[in-house]
Amino acid sequence: MAIIIVSDIFGQHQDLDDFAQSLALNQQQTIVDPYQTQRFNFSNETQAYQTFINQCGHDNYAELILDKLNHLANEKTIIITFSAGAAAAWRAIANLPIEKQTNIKYFIGFYPNQIRHHLNLQLHCPAVLFFPRHENHFLVDNVINTLQQKQLTNCIKTPYFHGFMNPQSVNFNQQALLIYIKEIEKLFAELIA
Repeated sequence: MAIIIVSDIFGQHQDLDDFAQSLALNQQQTIVDPYQTQRFNFSNETQAYQTFINQCGHDNYAELILDKLNHLANEKTIIITFSAGAAAAWRAIANLPIEKQTNIKYFIGFYPNQIRHHLNLQLHCPAVLFFPRHENHFLVDNVINTLQQKQLTNCIKTPYFHGFMNPQSVNFNQQALLIYIKEIEKLFAELIA
């Protein structure tokens, strides 16, 4: 079983490494980030977003993830994603051949706000999307209602704000992090049972 963790605009950093280590999945994990392992120490989300747009962008990130997924052998895979990485992975998975999509046992996306621009895409693998309770640029409930009509897609509206899983975010919530680590472990346990 392969586990791929796709970062948000903050890229790879110690907190993401710690998250990967905290998962009791005992599987090899690969982290994909928009800066291809180059690490930054952002002072705030505005700086992180500007760097993301300047150095990668949404389209390039989707291509980077698609390339990574295309190079996987026919291995069963779980993909855990965050924010811009979640929307980019949604796009990348939709562009995989259906037989490769069926090797993805779970696509887990946390606060995938940019997914609202790609609601026409259909994935052929189970997707669980965790939305924040509010987004400034769109109505979360409208996006959830559209996505819930897709086969294999389950949306959960959380009581937390965008970035709740990332200690680098102003909206980080330690309790939420612990809750959703357990949810990921539960999904994984169902797969290997």
